[in-house]
Amino acid sequence: MIDVHPAPHAAHSWREFLIHIATIAIGLLLAIALEQTVEHFHRLHQRHRLEEALHSESLLNRRIVAYNRESVDAVRGNIRTNMTSLDRDGKNFVPLPPMHDTFLPFIDTAWVVARSTGGLSLLPDQLAESYWKVEVLAEASANALQSLADARKKVNSLVHLHASPTELTADERAALLRAYSEEDQELGNLNYIVLSYGYMNEAVLAGRVPTINDLADESRDAQKTEAQPAHP
Repeated sequence: MIDVHPAPHAAHSWREFLIHIATIAIGLLLAIALEQTVEHFHRLHQRHRLEEALHSESLLNRRIVAYNRESVDAVRGNIRTNMTSLDRDGKNFVPLPPMHDTFLPFIDTAWVVARSTGGLSLLPDQLAESYWKVEVLAEASANALQSLADARKKVNSLVHLHASPTELTADERAALLRAYSEEDQELGNLNYIVLSYGYMNEAVLAGRVPTINDLADESRDAQKTEAQPAHP
């Protein structure tokens, strides 16, 4: 709060009166300027902290991209091996478990907190837009992981339907083959999203905004892995 004290004595002329008013006005202007300067540097500090938090999460998510791609490759290879075995000799089918079978969600804590507290207004428009695109793909990845989990439940329910998979009937083996195919396609979709996420995440880390042509080229490359045939 700004305190304005009365003059020690009454003004005896217009000149003294105007000087007094000017002194008060200059004091008020200096106080406002000082307040705005403090606020500016406070917001600047908040912005730098937010940018650092987002950048740190992007570096962690770079590692998650690599990890999830490795998981996709391992699980997809395992599924296709099992599909081949089931298709060729279903009566003696024994599924092989994947060696690398875990997927990780992307980290977006800093973005979620900034969005809920209005902190995104601190970021430059271009940077906020880039991180928003990354967040959209993070949400798509979370949805894809849920769909993959649902597809895997269907596979597991059939694999463990009897004491041994060799006891599956012909119809049950056919249903298991379809369930494997659905899981394989869910993995393809997840892989497409992870590749797209990785591309946008690297763009943000590099401080660049992809053009429409860049995004189109990246999308075509990623789609090549989305729905590959079940048998290599």
